[in-house]
Amino acid sequence: MTDESLLELTQRWHRASALLAACADVLAERPGVEPPGWAARRGWVDFLSGLDAPTVARCEAHGLAGDAAVSGAPADLRALVVEGAEVCRLPALAGAGDGAPTHRVKARKRRQIAAFAAAVADLPARRVVDVGAGHGHLTRHLVEALGVEGLGLEREPAHVDTARALAARSAARFDAVDLFASPPTLGPHDLVVGLHACGALTDRLVVQAAEAGAAVAYASCCLQKRPEAARRPLVTDGPLGEQALPKALLGLGNINIGPRGVEASHAENVAARGQRMALRALLQGRGLELGPGDEMHGINRRRAHDAFADFVAFVLARRGLPAASAAELRHFEAMGHAQHAAARRWSLARRWLGRVIEVQINCDRALYLQRRGYRVALGALWPIAISPRNVGVIARRP
Repeated sequence: MTDESLLELTQRWHRASALLAACADVLAERPGVEPPGWAARRGWVDFLSGLDAPTVARCEAHGLAGDAAVSGAPADLRALVVEGAEVCRLPALAGAGDGAPTHRVKARKRRQIAAFAAAVADLPARRVVDVGAGHGHLTRHLVEALGVEGLGLEREPAHVDTARALAARSAARFDAVDLFASPPTLGPHDLVVGLHACGALTDRLVVQAAEAGAAVAYASCCLQKRPEAARRPLVTDGPLGEQALPKALLGLGNINIGPRGVEASHAENVAARGQRMALRALLQGRGLELGPGDEMHGINRRRAHDAFADFVAFVLARRGLPAASAAELRHFEAMGHAQHAAARRWSLARRWLGRVIEVQINCDRALYLQRRGYRVALGALWPIAISPRNVGVIARRP
């Protein structure tokens, strides 16, 4: 693990923040079927509308920066994309690691746990406190690998029951606790960890660990999962100042990088987005007024991977609306997928900013720790092929 100097981290944070500020209009207007206002104002319409379907799919999966198509892009778009790629080029924080638990753990999760353990192997600690511990796989592994006490904190009692059952022969213990209502008591000899602790939970982890002088290690995930409507920065003297990023923009950080997604392939996720647009068109056809993303309000996004008829039946039942006819399903499924095919081109100029948002927020967290005397490393905990949610921060206590 190589610590990032205060100057290096500040420069990366400033560059990411400045890039988001320069693209404020692109972020503010969610693309639809027609060319967005920012595409017309910036002169990007001809380039984006001229991309063929295979190129669009390739750029979605791998990014604009690495595609030959970007060579024909307007100069300002090309410059922004190249700058974004530079800002998001992160060092590796650890090797692959080995010896991760195998019982009831999927292969990709095992590789993440092993890499995480390798990244924190030289952090001195007497106790590991795992925030959002789930079934406790990381907690148990770190207790054994580091030879320390372990406490896994998880909100869901059912997960805690499973974690305790799996830890029957481990020194790790688990508590069911709402970390927002009952923050844990931490000390300077703790190592506070979070493997994909979502959204506000990671922010809480960072602040509470810093207040206690505890070491910190986490892998970022699902920035938009938070009780409040937007995220306020921890450090406010950069190009974005105290500007809060709303959930809709934070959700861009979950966009896939590479053909393998987090829970489904890129192709499957593209198809699911078409299903969502078809659902939206159907609901609007029923006279509903919808804000951005409202078609999925209260609905698990995995439902969009179901067959369209099953997906619609579930949503309409949840909303207390009459079932859809076969003709209605055919009409709006075709409409939604046609709209999605058009919108994908405009989304290309916006989706690459998701990684920039993710890097900027983790720079904000890392800089918050560094300004409190921590030695901090920001980087990729494992290759994107294992999971695109790989941005991590490792911070030694003051």
